[in-house]
Amino acid sequence: MAGEIQVQHGATGKTLYAIVRNSTASVWQTTTSTFVAYATVNLANYDIAMTEQGTASRYYAGDFPAAAAGDYSVVIFDRGGAAPAESDKVVGVGMVRWTGSAVLALGVSLPAAAAGASTGLLVSGTNAGTTTLGALTVTEATTLTGAVTASNASNNIVGIDVTKISGDATAADNAEAFFDGTGYVGTNNVIPLVTTTTTATNVTTVNGLAAGVITAASIATDAITATKIADGAIDTATFASGATIPRCTLVDTITAYTGNTPQTGDVFPLASTEIADIKAKTDNLPTDPADQSLIIAATNAIIAAVAGVQSDTDNIQTRLPAALIGGRMDSTTGAMATAVLTADALAPDAGTEIGTAVWASVTRTLTSTGLNAVLVDTKTLPTALQIIAALCGGKVSGAGSGTEVFVGLDGETTRATITVDNDGNRTAVVYG
Repeated sequence: MAGEIQVQHGATGKTLYAIVRNSTASVWQTTTSTFVAYATVNLANYDIAMTEQGTASRYYAGDFPAAAAGDYSVVIFDRGGAAPAESDKVVGVGMVRWTGSAVLALGVSLPAAAAGASTGLLVSGTNAGTTTLGALTVTEATTLTGAVTASNASNNIVGIDVTKISGDATAADNAEAFFDGTGYVGTNNVIPLVTTTTTATNVTTVNGLAAGVITAASIATDAITATKIADGAIDTATFASGATIPRCTLVDTITAYTGNTPQTGDVFPLASTEIADIKAKTDNLPTDPADQSLIIAATNAIIAAVAGVQSDTDNIQTRLPAALIGGRMDSTTGAMATAVLTADALAPDAGTEIGTAVWASVTRTLTSTGLNAVLVDTKTLPTALQIIAALCGGKVSGAGSGTEVFVGLDGETTRATITVDNDGNRTAVVYG
């Protein structure tokens, strides 16, 4: 699609845009490429930009959207601000007949004709829209819209000779044979569901019957007789496995029954013998067996007790180490009773190890906190000793200048800066 929307404007350099609507007034939305219901807040999503041809031609063109085939309304606006607005001036209105990919070319004018004319098309007059044609031969694919009547003047019978159905001449011949009474015999034909059949004759095979189709009333009186059932037609194989046969009523008296004898090896014990065996078993049962509820209660109690043992065992397992060390459990002693730890229980080097640990703790305490806890006029004891050492034995600079600097015993760190007057009196001291 390119340049299908066009308009000639009276000025150059304009910013024009088009809005396209379908037959239901839905508007084309460029952001989704679909027709949607118009909403003022979404106006900026509807505009189709148009570009002026050349430098000052005043002729503007825009692309028609990729919509389905149909007739569409096109309105062209002159944008007055930075974005489309409903107050923008309309500069063009039109209709577009769209094929889906291009604008449909304009048709050719057809000549007017009277009803029954051999040429032309009746487009006006009292019988407008009605044309009587003689023999009509359609050689190309043709679509007839509206009411179309084809008839014979003598008997008002539709006189259309169909030579092909879906392009198949054989199908047309078979359809004629099927409906004209001569009959059509084919193979592998598929016939839609027949809900009601009045009479079916010469049916070769019935593949199935719906439930309840055959009733007592539908079977004739003489339909099933001994002469109509072939010998061997009904035997054991006729019935499905597990099938039962309703009872039979004897209409004659059996006076003698011969011909059948038990098979070799068959045993037919007396019922009294079997009953006696059953009684011998029941005589051994207790006279007052335990009630089922008591057995269930006892069983439940055992199950609960086993569950308690299992729970305690699981608890103990969580407190034991996963593995032994040197055949012993590795554990930590949280507390000991009085006099549990004796001299004999200590290792030979235990005293040395304990003394070393105590001395290390004492010296560490004195170094880090002990001396620092002793204050000399707000100075810790180590700091005071460093100042005294610098004043007594450290280097001094600036003597006689009024400001004397005393360095510590390390020869580098300034420990005190003293200001003196002409008489050597100290007027100010800065430590550190």
